[in-house]
Amino acid sequence: MSGFTGPYALEHWERGTIEQGTTGIAPVEGNPSALEFTYRVFLGEPAGGVSHRTATFHTRADDSGLVMFDYVYEIFHSWYNVHAVLEVFNRTAEKRWTKKLVRFSNLATTGPRTFTGSAKFRVHAGCPFGFAIGGSNFDSNSILEGKLTLTNFRAPIWIPPEEKVLAGPLPSDPQALAWLLVKTLKPGGALRLWQELGTLIKLPPEPENSPKMPSRRKGRS
Repeated sequence: MSGFTGPYALEHWERGTIEQGTTGIAPVEGNPSALEFTYRVFLGEPAGGVSHRTATFHTRADDSGLVMFDYVYEIFHSWYNVHAVLEVFNRTAEKRWTKKLVRFSNLATTGPRTFTGSAKFRVHAGCPFGFAIGGSNFDSNSILEGKLTLTNFRAPIWIPPEEKVLAGPLPSDPQALAWLLVKTLKPGGALRLWQELGTLIKLPPEPENSPKMPSRRKGRS
């Protein structure tokens, strides 16, 4: 699926907190297929800097497969001894996987910075995945501000087995095709189809070359 729609629409994302700060998720004005993830921490000026902290944003994978996207990560983490991180992650019952897309450190004058790129990583059906962004500084202007913008987002969606079957090549043998329709359509669907076509409802024995239906996904109605 392309874009932040269906199971990956804005309302299915959750935002975590960031210590002593705020976080947000919002659509991008003029680009409904993009999302912005933001954080802000301000401990005062003058102050003693901001220790390392991150905000996480996550959703759940509708099916197993690859998540792909382009990103723009914009920060203002003040000026001195600045650190910033952008990390992707996924979790299963057994383990948590992470990968850093941005790991920035600068002891000299920094100010606003922008990081861009593309990435992809594997996710697992029903399991959380998402992004962690944040960092630190050691500046008297103790502020962290960041915005992660995702575009060209693609993620796997679950397709019922019957739709996968009908989307593929259909058998040329009429009997095999008839049995495929009977096993694919919901109860009563095949009967109605045959009645509408004015064809005999009684089918011949199922041929040996009749396609086998894949098993249905557990937990789905």
